[in-house]
Amino acid sequence: MFSKFKKLCCRTADVIDNSYPENEINIMKDDNIERPDQYQIISLLGTGGTSNVYKIKNLKTGKFYTCKKMPLSKKRRAYREVTVLKKINNSYFPTFRKLFIEDNKLHIITDYIEGVELFDMVHACLEFNLITKDNALKYINYMR
Repeated sequence: MFSKFKKLCCRTADVIDNSYPENEINIMKDDNIERPDQYQIISLLGTGGTSNVYKIKNLKTGKFYTCKKMPLSKKRRAYREVTVLKKINNSYFPTFRKLFIEDNKLHIITDYIEGVELFDMVHACLEFNLITKDNALKYINYMR
């Protein structure tokens, strides 16, 4: 059941913004951002099919962030993700901070939020019959 739920969420993300102007990725490159070497990797949070996600620390401010590293070949996916993150204005979701390219990888920096992953929470609720599949789908649609 979880794999069907995860596929649905991925398809939902595709529907949110299926337009992709090829030249937009360059507009997001900001030359005034802090230098990438001002961050220290603290721990690996997770891995996926196209990326690794790290908890990082800004050495200048001491603040924690999340860094998602993706290959340059996935710039379309990165653009879509950044576009969605910019549209979300909710304290329960990470705020997009910056996007930069280093070592042939795209780096998406967002605020670090301590807690449980949404997929893990919904999966557990479905597994223990705390919510129905229909209610889970309603919640996902509501987040769109």
